[in-house]
Amino acid sequence: MTVQFDAAVGRVRLDPATFDTLVDLATDAHPDAHPDARTQAPADARATDDLTATGVLVDGHPTEVLAPALAAVARPLARLETVVASRHQLLVHQGWLSLLSAVLADVGDGSYDFAGVATEFVPTTIARLVRLRPRTRLGAGSVTVTPDLLDGLLDPDDGRRARAADALGTALASDFAEAAGLVRDGAWCFWSAVVSWAPPGRSVRSDADLVSRRVSVLDTTAGMLALEASGPPGADRLSLVPTTPTDVWFLLSSILPSDADLGADAADDSAHESTDHRGS
Repeated sequence: MTVQFDAAVGRVRLDPATFDTLVDLATDAHPDAHPDARTQAPADARATDDLTATGVLVDGHPTEVLAPALAAVARPLARLETVVASRHQLLVHQGWLSLLSAVLADVGDGSYDFAGVATEFVPTTIARLVRLRPRTRLGAGSVTVTPDLLDGLLDPDDGRRARAADALGTALASDFAEAAGLVRDGAWCFWSAVVSWAPPGRSVRSDADLVSRRVSVLDTTAGMLALEASGPPGADRLSLVPTTPTDVWFLLSSILPSDADLGADAADDSAHESTDHRGS
């Protein structure tokens, strides 16, 4: 695809290979970048030419307009993944959180929008990506669900998502008949937003060592249900319970890690890096 760059708002639309090329070029300029920041993708001459032609690259380097966002990718304090699933589509949005953050939004046609976003507006960005909107509150009740069912709702395969939705519709029928009918008919959206970060003072060998916060919601025109976990660690009971857009917004507003969660040293290092970058 052709790269589209809006310098006025600092947003670039591009495909995954071109994004990888852009990240690698930016990471090369950050010797202290996180080891996982570089994609290890082979050099793509076409992507480099497209980025240069649209002004994303200037003299072989990313334009200053995108520099703060790319710095967040190179050295994030936390990572965001927001998956939005429906009967016929699966969108996977990514984010990198730092003093200034960055989001790579899945457009749905094989292209992505990359832009910087002030960290305090990340919850607002998530709300926009999941299309949080007014809904009436469902009546009392709850539905127990399994991790396998939830994984099925977020599966890249349309058929597996449809089968998971059929199973969910059956589970919903006793307490939420209208929502169950909509889910069976394919008129549903299930999304999950996860923010993960490394706990201060502890080594991270795999994703299992990360600390995370998650907000997961089933959305229908009849109402919304949020995923809740209860029970002892490692044996959580997962349930979908009625919620409202206001309550979901409160959860999203609390999803980001605090300075204490990240450790003072990490926050100070990020601020120092951002100050150095702005002054360059």
